[in-house]
Amino acid sequence: MTWHIVASHGVRCRGPEPADLAIWTDPAALVSWTLNNFDSYWRPLLGRACRFPDPWSLTAFTSYGAVWVVLGLCRLHYTLATGTIGSKEEAGCYGIRTFPERWHRALNEALRIRRADRARADVISAFSEIIADLRIRQAPNSGSLYRTPVARRRDVLAFAEMVIADAKCQFGP
Repeated sequence: MTWHIVASHGVRCRGPEPADLAIWTDPAALVSWTLNNFDSYWRPLLGRACRFPDPWSLTAFTSYGAVWVVLGLCRLHYTLATGTIGSKEEAGCYGIRTFPERWHRALNEALRIRRADRARADVISAFSEIIADLRIRQAPNSGSLYRTPVARRRDVLAFAEMVIADAKCQFGP
């Protein structure tokens, strides 16, 4: 993955331009790595997100967790479908074009959070966000596309399982 990113999007800090280098890339290796990443990284993380009191079970309630899971998995699916590595923004837009409407709220929520730059990975941000999100929203335009963080978490985790299953079905051996 790293070499594909450097070959496609590398920025010279010193020395020759990345385009002038013979950077190793292998489409088959990229597909293999991406498919393996679902089982080696994402499945264990999602398993932890479902088990209390694991830190990821709390993170799954936060904006950070929604963005990390939804857009992270979309990036992998995007890579498998296009053979290129896109940004989280590109991957989220791809997800809206690609996945059924049932998942558009989770995708739009992750993109909304990403664009607002609200997602933070630290514990204090996570707890303050959970507390703020637990309050009943007074106005329909108050931010989240979900009424509660529990509903968002449920959709995020279900979306994750769908993306992994779809990718393995479409692109797996």
